[in-house]
Amino acid sequence: MHDCVCDLGDGRDPRGVYAAVKRYSLFDSGLTIFNYVGYSLPTFWLGIMLITFFAVPPLRWFPASGMNDVYTTPAFGTSDYWAFFGSNPFFAIFDLGRHLVLPVLTLVTVSIAGDSRFVRSSMLDSLNQDYVKTARAKGVPERRVILRHALRNALLPVITNVGLEIPFLFSGAIVTETIFAWPGMAGSSSSRSPYGLPGVDGHPAHRVGCRSVRQSAGRYPLRGGRSRVKYD
Repeated sequence: MHDCVCDLGDGRDPRGVYAAVKRYSLFDSGLTIFNYVGYSLPTFWLGIMLITFFAVPPLRWFPASGMNDVYTTPAFGTSDYWAFFGSNPFFAIFDLGRHLVLPVLTLVTVSIAGDSRFVRSSMLDSLNQDYVKTARAKGVPERRVILRHALRNALLPVITNVGLEIPFLFSGAIVTETIFAWPGMAGSSSSRSPYGLPGVDGHPAHRVGCRSVRQSAGRYPLRGGRSRVKYD
């Protein structure tokens, strides 16, 4: 069973699938506590706490702001930086990766916690369906029952939910970029557009584009996730 759940190339969150298969186990209980705590944390508070614990003395494991170390590398995006990147690619990538750790952790903690609960709930509902019980009664291997029958049908609401999360990801990125002083949408949204609105975030075309992307992302991937019943 463990090998079956660990090889989940199509799953949104393998932890949620494993928690559904191992319902009420120690792993399921621990993941539930983590998801509830992680999903309830505000993005700005989590970013500040990560800076407090990991970016200031005594630990100072990761930098607190910016995209690169201004004392050792030129400003990011300039011609001097790309020249430095060409001569020291490994150091530049390592420096950029260190600056990515805390912002990425701030962004993904809340979204992963919510997605894990959603995947677990959808997988539990799929495992209790009659076609799964019929497949098991016919002697279908448990690996195929989970991956081919239960998981593929459980992904349909998950894919829709992922499409609906896109606008919230942009809004969370703006807050995270502001906290960690990353140049990006936060800097663009602070500027004034020709229409007198705050940057791209307030532009009508931007709102329409985000809405179109959200609807398309939640609609078209469903075609590839539909599972068809086959009679052998």
